[in-house]
Amino acid sequence: AACGLPLIGSDRCGAASQYLVDWHNGLRFPPDRIDELANCLEIVSGLTKEQLRMWGRKSSEIAGSHTAKHWSETLIDAVALR
Repeated sequence: AACGLPLIGSDRCGAASQYLVDWHNGLRFPPDRIDELANCLEIVSGLTKEQLRMWGRKSSEIAGSHTAKHWSETLIDAVALR
């Protein structure tokens, strides 16, 4: 995401919950479904250059919102809940 690229991620990938918005900057697939991964790859390979650039820009925007301050606040909140 930080590199400004479209994403394809497994539902079980923790980073996907933070960085991947389905059909906004990439696609998700269930990890036990290789056919779904193949489908995601096929869809992304069929996108136009402009669509790929748009998804890449959206990835950069999402990644840019996850600053060190954001992560430190998340950690503090998580520790406070315990």
